[in-house]
Amino acid sequence: ELYPPPLPPDLATPSAFAASHSRGAWRSAAHLELIERACLDAIATGGRLILSASVRHGKSQYASKWLPAWYLGTHPDHRVILAGHEADFAARWGRAARDILTEYGSEFGVTVSQASGAANRWDLARPHHGGMLTVGVGGSPIGRGAVLMVVDDPIRSYARAMSPLVRQRTQDWWTGTMVSRI
Repeated sequence: ELYPPPLPPDLATPSAFAASHSRGAWRSAAHLELIERACLDAIATGGRLILSASVRHGKSQYASKWLPAWYLGTHPDHRVILAGHEADFAARWGRAARDILTEYGSEFGVTVSQASGAANRWDLARPHHGGMLTVGVGGSPIGRGAVLMVVDDPIRSYARAMSPLVRQRTQDWWTGTMVSRI
C-alpha cells in the first residue's frame, strides 16, 4: 500500500490523542491549538520553533509528553531527543512519554522494548528503530541523533536566566553539541 490509512480521529493529532487518552486530564484551549498547529507545521517542514507561554499553561504537557509519544507512534522508525535544564527533569518527561506508549502504543501498532525501558533512554520494539533519549543541558547524546528534538526549559529559573554566563553556556551547549544531532 503506497499511503498508510489515515489515523482514527482519537489518534489524528497529539491533542486528540491526549484528550482521548488522558482520562480527562488534558483539555484543549485556544492557545494549545495554536501551539499544536505551530509544532505540526515545524515537524512537517523540518523547521525550528521556539514556544513561549506562561507557566502552567500546558506547554510542557503538550510538547514534552504528548507530542513525543504521538510522534513516535506515528513515526516509529524516528528518534526523539528531549533536553531540559537538568537530566532528571528531562527524564521525567521521557518517562511520561514512555508510559503513554507502553499503555497505548498498540493503538499505533508499536510497543516499547522491554530491553531498553529506562526513563532517559528507551526504544520501540522491533521491527521499529525509533525511540527517545533525554539529556540535561550540558549533557551530550553521544553517538545519537534525532529527527525530532524538544528542548524544554533549558534554564531553570529567572535568576539563572539573567546570568550572562549561564546564557552563554546554554547557547554554547546548543550550538556546539545539540544542533549537529538534528
